[in-house]
Amino acid sequence: MGLCMGQLHHVLLFENFIHDESNSDAFTIANMIAMGNVIKFPVVFYSGPGIGKTHLLHAIGNEALRRDSKLKVSLISSEWLTTQLITTVQNDNIKSDLDKIRERHDIFMIDELSFLKDFADKSLIQKEIYQILKEQSAHGCSIVLASSITLDAMMDWNKELREWLLSGKIYTITNPSPAARKLFLKILLAKNKITINDDLTECFHQEVGSSFRELEAAVLRVRAGANLYNADMTVEFARKIMRELALR
Repeated sequence: MGLCMGQLHHVLLFENFIHDESNSDAFTIANMIAMGNVIKFPVVFYSGPGIGKTHLLHAIGNEALRRDSKLKVSLISSEWLTTQLITTVQNDNIKSDLDKIRERHDIFMIDELSFLKDFADKSLIQKEIYQILKEQSAHGCSIVLASSITLDAMMDWNKELREWLLSGKIYTITNPSPAARKLFLKILLAKNKITINDDLTECFHQEVGSSFRELEAAVLRVRAGANLYNADMTVEFARKIMRELALR
């Protein structure tokens, strides 16, 4: 099931979100929503994968509920919502989960709109999702969505949904700065109790992709390889593991 009514990842907070110029506007509006400001237009966080938009959604929910545990907050995946809608269309008697979703919310969030482009009858499902979002917005609910595809790539989407998204504001999160990546790596190493020298630190920064997710995956895979082969985490060993992964 999706993350509904406060079932959030409690470790994803504003306090441990790495805030820099790459995400400043998104971070600001996220804090405003979490602090109780009702945003009357749809908010969309746009970025490539692994650089913070999902973290911000969870941080909004966690902070809002910390402030007021009586708030109704939902964070659901578009995949889960789509599955529920398809099931409901096929079985009219299965509506309980969607009934909960249609209840009045204070904050309603959907993670990753890009899933909505990859299934049959997407126009019908997109229309249903548009109706849900419009109903919530009419209740004075703040709507926050995350997407790794742009509105320009949604030309064949349901017209009403696309126009409604266009009426809102997109907050683009760009690739993190070198300083942000270095801070992320420092936190990651401390969390996993990994000690490496400056040369290997620089190797990760130079040879791994720009996202936090790619950086984390590389570090953890190199450590797993070192444990498997009983090897030291050197620059040469790290490059060997990363080359092997790239060839797969």
